[in-house]
Amino acid sequence: MRRTISGSQQNVLWFEALFSTKATTVSQSNAAGLVTGSLSPEKFMRTVQDALAEK
Repeated sequence: MRRTISGSQQNVLWFEALFSTKATTVSQSNAAGLVTGSLSPEKFMRTVQDALAEK
């Protein structure tokens, strides 16, 4: 893994870097449920996508 990272020729933003404030908050506050399995990956992404769609 270190070799891959050190050999990288470009930077990549974390996937939340371009999220709105609300979507970032939704993502971060639901991450624990995703990790523990109390929230499915599909539900997590639907929740985040809904927050991203709000203006």
